[in-house]
Amino acid sequence: MQCREIPVPDVTSLETLGVELIIPNSTLTFIVIYKPPKVTMADLLRDLQIILKAIDNVQKTISLGDFNVDALAAESQPLKHLMQQFTFKFTHPGTTHNHGSCLDHVYLPKDIQNMYNCYTFLPTYFSDHFYVHLQLEISA
Repeated sequence: MQCREIPVPDVTSLETLGVELIIPNSTLTFIVIYKPPKVTMADLLRDLQIILKAIDNVQKTISLGDFNVDALAAESQPLKHLMQQFTFKFTHPGTTHNHGSCLDHVYLPKDIQNMYNCYTFLPTYFSDHFYVHLQLEISA
């Protein structure tokens, strides 16, 4: 197994990291996103669309991170709609923050959804966000 950082388009409102995980018979890409709290939904959608359009193989990409948008609230619908346009599905309807909201999102494309095994959310002593553990079953 190999892991390497990959370039992500430079956008103005988000902090991002791209990582490619090369495993036998497959390659998975992870796009990690941090949206600062003051970034508007319009800016998030614009920059996220730029990033998603630049991904070579969306069907093997997991997009995750601190979106600072409550996925349990109606305000998240434009974000979920954009992700669905790129075949991503929001996959964990649980709280990930001490205040009862879901600010930390994991989006899986259709091809990876069948690998999804389970999520675990655990509070941490060092953050108001929970530790989110995603388990995928990958066959070699």
